[in-house]
Amino acid sequence: MLVWLACLVVILVTPLSGSAQAVVSGIVMDSIGAPLAGVSVSVSGMPITSVTDERGNFRLAGVPNGESEIRARRLGFTPVDRVIASSGQSVDGVEIRMLVVPRTLSSVIINATRPEYTGRLAGFYQRMERRSSGHFISRDEIDRKNYRQLSQLLRTVPGVNSVALKVGNGIRMRGHGCRPLVWIDGVPMPAGEVDLDAFPTSTLQGIELRECLELRYHRVMVSWVRH
Repeated sequence: MLVWLACLVVILVTPLSGSAQAVVSGIVMDSIGAPLAGVSVSVSGMPITSVTDERGNFRLAGVPNGESEIRARRLGFTPVDRVIASSGQSVDGVEIRMLVVPRTLSSVIINATRPEYTGRLAGFYQRMERRSSGHFISRDEIDRKNYRQLSQLLRTVPGVNSVALKVGNGIRMRGHGCRPLVWIDGVPMPAGEVDLDAFPTSTLQGIELRECLELRYHRVMVSWVRH
């Protein structure tokens, strides 16, 4: 006869008491005390993280007993590491202040260059840029003032008065009663009074008025460039 002996071995495993854990909470602020939202707060070396809310508050649960390093990170601010000590109870009111990372801008080099004028208006704009003696009216100013008659436009120049001619209108410089010399596209007009209103302002690109000395008399030279 065979006899089976059964041996029942009961092993009771007593769970080891785990180390005490704490909850760490606090606020993250900038250098002037304003709350910072969106800051990543974590425990160094452990998968315990939190992100601050709009009031800068954070909460870390499961922080082990003893000293732990709390890390705060946010783009644009200097990282902060802070050591706290817990004894298995909650740690409240932790304050972390972060400084803005100073931005270093690359240097900007500005090279001033003079525009190169070409074409029929080159001399006109070169003299106007050099602020030569005289008065210059550009195409932009002609459009802005919007005078149809040239005599009306020239009357806006300080020291210039319009005069009625037998035919049309002309101008005189204050203090000088002689007729002006008129040049069109660098070509002088024939001697005699010129009806300035015979030239529509819409056809002119630039006007130059200069006071010159000719044959012991002060004369006014009016020149313009047409389209």
